[in-house]
Amino acid sequence: MKSNFTLESVLAGGTVLALLLLVNPGGWWMPDMFVMTLVCVSALLFFLFMGFVFAESVHDEREELHRYIAARLGYLGGASVLMVMVMVGEFRHTHNDDLVYALGAMILMKVIGMIYAKKRY
Repeated sequence: MKSNFTLESVLAGGTVLALLLLVNPGGWWMPDMFVMTLVCVSALLFFLFMGFVFAESVHDEREELHRYIAARLGYLGGASVLMVMVMVGEFRHTHNDDLVYALGAMILMKVIGMIYAKKRY
């Protein structure tokens, strides 16, 4: 459990770091090759992280509770950030449809996941 958690944390941190570099806060780097490399690295790290999330197994009720709390906080954090970004975009009159699609997909997948879990378990 400890080694999987460590590797999973490293993958999550690497993904976040690559995505932060992709934002390019100061406009320091913009060569197309570097940006495309960052996109590929971000996607690769994210898919590796997803693999660890799907492969993890729960051994007792405490681990199940921790997994549930982490999933719930991750979902609510992501949905909150997207909602705030949509609101800021609307106030600035720079509406971005992609944010609305991402938020809608998160909510839809949450509902589908709940239906799946109720039918399966």
